[in-house]
Amino acid sequence: MLHVTAAILRNAAGEVLICRRGPGGACGNLWEFPGGKVEPGESEEACVARECREELAVDIAVDGVYDRFTYAYPDRAISFTFFTGRITAGSPVRTVHTGLAWVRPAHLGRYAFCPADEGLVWRLAAQAAAPGMWADAPRAVTSAEMKALERAAFLAGQPYPDMMERAGRASAREALDLAPGARRCVVFCGKGNNGGDGFVAARVLRQAGLEAAVLLAEGDAVTPDAAENQRRAAALGIPCLPLCEETAAPLLARADVVLDAVYGL
Repeated sequence: MLHVTAAILRNAAGEVLICRRGPGGACGNLWEFPGGKVEPGESEEACVARECREELAVDIAVDGVYDRFTYAYPDRAISFTFFTGRITAGSPVRTVHTGLAWVRPAHLGRYAFCPADEGLVWRLAAQAAAPGMWADAPRAVTSAEMKALERAAFLAGQPYPDMMERAGRASAREALDLAPGARRCVVFCGKGNNGGDGFVAARVLRQAGLEAAVLLAEGDAVTPDAAENQRRAAALGIPCLPLCEETAAPLLARADVVLDAVYGL
């Protein structure tokens, strides 16, 4: 797998340096953070410092790792490590990019970034808007990023049914931890694989002793893995009911735990 490092460089005003790629390719004319491919035998820190010298003609000090993740483009998966840092010598110049800009983090969303960077851009903007709130928060991902992560896991040998099982079980455990005295739960399920996660969660919660019910927001499951988990939930006696006021109102009035598996657990 290709391994790339990149730098989130801030100036004294707290602005972040971003770079616009040249035309051509899937990411042509999109914005990104400076960085590049780790060479054989090269450390991540050495790589990001070298790339900044080559791309921007600056020396940098690396402060620490900001994030690590894998993003799956249609043709390949790429492992990313993002560092925070600052320029210690030189002024940025364009050597390979067509544009450079110092941007306030809250304004990063105004620029069109490479798909792999979009979740990171959102996180930087959110942290700028409410810094205290995000000090210990886990990184949120977009729907596109989640699909890319699932594809990367599949390419690495993780079957989709196993991912669904793990996602549903993790959500059920989280619900039990947050509501240890819960007796009744309701799970909203969509017709796709998000709903499949919900059927797994409902099954695990039922096996843990809770009274579980599923509300079908979009009808019965249509993907094979989700349909199999709907069948397994029904086999345990878990009612899977169409979502309407008549079915939802009495269940929700008594529920101690409600999970949304329409748009993702």
